[in-house]
Amino acid sequence: MQGPTAQTWLRERGQPTADFQSLIFLPDGLRGTCTDLRKTEGVIAALHAIGHPRLARCVQLVPRKLRDLGYRLVARTRRRIFGAWKMGRPLPRAWAERVLD
Repeated sequence: MQGPTAQTWLRERGQPTADFQSLIFLPDGLRGTCTDLRKTEGVIAALHAIGHPRLARCVQLVPRKLRDLGYRLVARTRRRIFGAWKMGRPLPRAWAERVLD
């Protein structure tokens, strides 16, 4: 969310451009009008999109307030839990337009 494309998208929608702790999933990418799904709603939609509907349904079983609390906890401590992000292999070309830098 720190790259120029994402920063422009956030500014256009009056969203914070720094110090945010949320995943934003855009089911339709940047094309046309789309609904953005945040926190665990975005995680659930992303799990469906990548072919894990059973896992998505399991996450949905947890009450939203509780799963969002867990999401915030992981968001605050993710670097301690998972370490610093490292660039892996390049994304498939079909995904390139769906991932904001």
